[in-house]
Amino acid sequence: ERGQPVFLIGGYGGAARLVADLLLGIDRKEATWEYQKEAPFALEMKEFYTAQGLPWTDYPEMTGFLRSKGFAGLNPFVTEAEHRELFESLDPTRVVELLLIGMGRLAAGTSA
Repeated sequence: ERGQPVFLIGGYGGAARLVADLLLGIDRKEATWEYQKEAPFALEMKEFYTAQGLPWTDYPEMTGFLRSKGFAGLNPFVTEAEHRELFESLDPTRVVELLLIGMGRLAAGTSA
């Protein structure tokens, strides 16, 4: 939302892999309230947000937001091919190389 460039390394799984899959158009059960409401204190957290008058961004909204941003919205200093490689790579040397390429473009103010 803030327009900050993000380097998403999804090859090792976790939340980064989930976001990468959503950007690639792959639906994941973990990105649904039906799944997340089973986590400890999830219902209480949602109630807390409501009681405090805080906005609650639901899972379809988050998924839609990510997909509407796409690769360039994630980080304009990394090409789509580089994003896809960061999403999948298990090679730490290659991951660092891609990060340095993207950060070099960021420092130069040159988008990919």
